[in-house]
Amino acid sequence: FWVGDHREQSLSQVPIAVLGSEGGCHIVAENIRELLQILTLDTEPMVDWESVSYYKGEHSEPGAGSRLYREWLREKYGLATISSADAIVAKAQSKFQKGLV
Repeated sequence: FWVGDHREQSLSQVPIAVLGSEGGCHIVAENIRELLQILTLDTEPMVDWESVSYYKGEHSEPGAGSRLYREWLREKYGLATISSADAIVAKAQSKFQKGLV
């Protein structure tokens, strides 16, 4: 959660940031709901100084609870599975990335 200048908002409304182990800090979602959708990709972010991306090869095996998580997310919150995080990340970064750095 990147609270920054959003201290008056609840954590469910603040942007989500990812920090790379070798460097880089990037906004990936506008709020927790978007992060929950990104998690349906069932892959870890690749983070460097310049960017963040989510990639899962076509031959990657789904995680043990992936199907159950996707069903739970749809039933509990009405959120759909996504096939790419690019649009979510781009939209969130256009709103919040400048304030992060």
